[in-house]
Amino acid sequence: TDEAIETLYGLHNGNLRAILNSLCTAVKEITKEKPVLLTNDLLKSVLSQIAQKRFSDKLTPTMQEVIVEMLKQKEITNKVASESLNKKAQNMSKYFTILKENQCIYLVRADGREKYYAVAEWIKWLMLDSSKEFQAQITQH
Repeated sequence: TDEAIETLYGLHNGNLRAILNSLCTAVKEITKEKPVLLTNDLLKSVLSQIAQKRFSDKLTPTMQEVIVEMLKQKEITNKVASESLNKKAQNMSKYFTILKENQCIYLVRADGREKYYAVAEWIKWLMLDSSKEFQAQITQH
């Protein structure tokens, strides 16, 4: 529906590739043999479930905190994340490495020695289900 497209547009800040990827993933997940009307509620439910399956198996609670902090900002450095979460920068490097290996974050740019990271588009699917604790953590601030 138009409402579902608007939700994806807002979630991915107009990034057409991410919108189409999300839409394709949802359609593949729910379509069996006959066409289905992809409503906003169905879209949110399907994508948040897929992200939860991908996400929860691989990451520790501390790494989830890092992801929550990254979702609050467009891009983040190791230093900013460590200050925000009151963790040592050395420990934060370990989390960033694991998150990169699990394709949860990616390097956006580097300015000198500072590396800026952003969350992968599929991680944003976690924000679609407002009944989840994860969504509440992100919107608290």
